[in-house]
Amino acid sequence: MSYDIYPYTKIQSGFDYIKLPNIIAETELETYCNRLLTNYSSTTKVWSKQFNSIWLARHYLAIKMILASSVMLTSLGEYYGDIIQIREYYGDIEYSVNIPGT
Repeated sequence: MSYDIYPYTKIQSGFDYIKLPNIIAETELETYCNRLLTNYSSTTKVWSKQFNSIWLARHYLAIKMILASSVMLTSLGEYYGDIIQIREYYGDIEYSVNIPGT
């Protein structure tokens, strides 16, 4: 069983929502979509196609940059973790070699 959400969203997505029936009932989906449409239609009705495209592009690029920065920070953390372990290892060797009185 899958949902055809077009009657509720008025947007043709082309996706089969197979898992959606397990998450939300059809009446709850209709209520949610109507509430969402009512809340945001007053704002987005005055948007031109150009402004809507700009809005979508900005959000896409922002999400892309957030994802890229989180990946870079994760790899940077792993790199510095390795550096710290190497410094601790060689620091221990240096300390054991330079112990006064040995």
